[in-house]
Amino acid sequence: MALSEPLGVINGVFRIGAVILGRKPATVEKHLQARIVMRAIVSELPDDLPLKIVDHAGRTHQGIYALNVLIWNKGMKDISPSDFLDIAPLRLAVSKDSYIVMAEVMANDDQLSCTTSQVDEQSIDIYFDCINPGDYLNVIVFYGGESMAEVEVQGRIRGQATSLDHQAEEVKASLGERLVSMGILLFILNMFMGLPISAWIIYDQYGLDRLFQPRPDIPMPLLASVMMGLTFVYMFLHSRIGMWWERRKYPPGYPLHADFEPPLLENIKGIILTLFIGEKQRLSTSMFNWAKPVIIRGKKSQRRSVDDWIA
Repeated sequence: MALSEPLGVINGVFRIGAVILGRKPATVEKHLQARIVMRAIVSELPDDLPLKIVDHAGRTHQGIYALNVLIWNKGMKDISPSDFLDIAPLRLAVSKDSYIVMAEVMANDDQLSCTTSQVDEQSIDIYFDCINPGDYLNVIVFYGGESMAEVEVQGRIRGQATSLDHQAEEVKASLGERLVSMGILLFILNMFMGLPISAWIIYDQYGLDRLFQPRPDIPMPLLASVMMGLTFVYMFLHSRIGMWWERRKYPPGYPLHADFEPPLLENIKGIILTLFIGEKQRLSTSMFNWAKPVIIRGKKSQRRSVDDWIA
């Protein structure tokens, strides 16, 4: 078989990959997209504390949350208020188990005039003069009730192929976050599997004394697996010893932050979801953090999970 044949196959594979990776979505005349890019807890109080959050209108709340909805003109033409049907203006609505306290809207261009008007407890209308291609609006919604409230984007644009009526997309983990999750997952897997296997191979074929020589005759993959595994074990044991040391300052059973953080297996599950599905997860600091006391409450605190989110 000539050398040009396998090279041609390899070249074809690279061309297909380049087309797939470099493919751009088909351009449309009018396309307004909305998605949630940020969630945060502004303030939250447990039910058993005799305290409430009070806003300027004198209303009390158990918790105030915030989300940022990005509205982006990804089409090729500008969109103006006249493009919306009178019976279907641009509107954001939260689920019925939540209520809007206030909302603000900001544009990327100072000349783009925009404002919001609250329709009822669950919805707001958004007004603007003209959104050019590439321009966007940031809608900041402060709300109470259910912390992970769903957001509906409503409206009908003349000339847009699809209706705006859909649930705002949750932001996915970025490529960088996935790569970091993959690195942490590889470290953890190497600690549990790679380290003992590599150490046994070195002990069986070379002897542990060769590991500490200036130039050990050991393959680099085995040596790297052992060194990285030992580093991770040291970090983990260092945090556990520090936690044990801190616990000595308090009575037995005194609640510490680590008691309510996700356990190691829950963290591994969250890292896998971030890596393969793109779900944003919170990595527990209790893996490598010393214990700290928590505020004593009459009601026992619940252990967190990796998909809990905090500001």
